[in-house]
Amino acid sequence: MANHDAHHDGHDHDHDHTEGNRQYYPKGWWIPLVALVVFAIGFAGLGGWLFSLSGTDRWGKHSAHDEHGHGGHKTEMAAHHDGDKHEADLKNTPENDSMPAADSGMVMTKLSDGKEISGATNGIESMLVSFINDAARPVDKTTWFTFDRLVFETGKSTLNLNDAGTLAQLDNMAAILKSSPNVALKIGGYTDNTGNKEANQKLSQQRAESVMAEIVKRGIAANRLAAEGYGDQFPKADNATEEGRAQNRRIDVRVTKK
Repeated sequence: MANHDAHHDGHDHDHDHTEGNRQYYPKGWWIPLVALVVFAIGFAGLGGWLFSLSGTDRWGKHSAHDEHGHGGHKTEMAAHHDGDKHEADLKNTPENDSMPAADSGMVMTKLSDGKEISGATNGIESMLVSFINDAARPVDKTTWFTFDRLVFETGKSTLNLNDAGTLAQLDNMAAILKSSPNVALKIGGYTDNTGNKEANQKLSQQRAESVMAEIVKRGIAANRLAAEGYGDQFPKADNATEEGRAQNRRIDVRVTKK
């Protein structure tokens, strides 16, 4: 019996340390492991915070703070770079004095007196200034430049002076003439071929004179300007379409002296 009890006690003793094949670990063994995990997470968070102070994330993008705090400077620099490239691309072209303006499709044209005026890309301002400044291009009777923002009241010779584009273009023309005091211009008025031919001739003359008068009001001597109406002569486009007729209703200028 004693041997049996001893054997039984030993069996119980062994059973206290194993349960099947599962090892027994002391109570609280997991506490150091949890502490280690918490420490690792905290360290990673601290590292991320410090890295964020650099203003970039791992993809190389500026942080939200940087976009708002310094985005204006970045945009300004990009625009300046694009402007330099644009100027270089325009060398030996009629728009070689032009650079991009803020508005899409517009350029700033620098005049000989240093003033800058805004006009449409390939508009009358940049092309006229280029012609005036190009000594290799003599005055002739065939080179005309078309106003691209003038607005008249329908069927009348009255300019719409409430229209911002009209005012800007009249001001620009006066500025160009002030910057080039030796230049003289002829203003030509044109209509489409609808309606009475004689009435169209008269309207075109009056419109050319209206433009001339507005330029004179802006400080340009009248003897530097001339105005003539051509009615439906010299169309630029096909009068059979509304688009063509709209192009033919226009005011042009030609340099007569430079």
